Amino acid sequence: MVITTFMWERVNLLTGGDRIMRALKLLIHEHGLQDDPRVRDRYAAIYTREETIRFNMLRLMTAVSHGRLPGPEGSIMK
Repeated sequence: MVITTFMWERVNLLTGGDRIMRALKLLIHEHGLQDDPRVRDRYAAIYTREETIRFNMLRLMTAVSHGRLPGPEGSIMK
């Protein structure tokens, strides 16, 4: 029970990444930096990490929805 509670706490902490990414993209465009290769590379790195977190969260939620305890994906996201 405690492990499951901690896993859901982590899920709640990690949600909202899509809003942050949209805001970051808007900020980049507002400042006219979308063609700067350094900015594009950094955005791509952040986007890749965000997607990795999102997919791990989906793995965690799938495990819980099937009645299994979350595996290492919960710790990875921490």
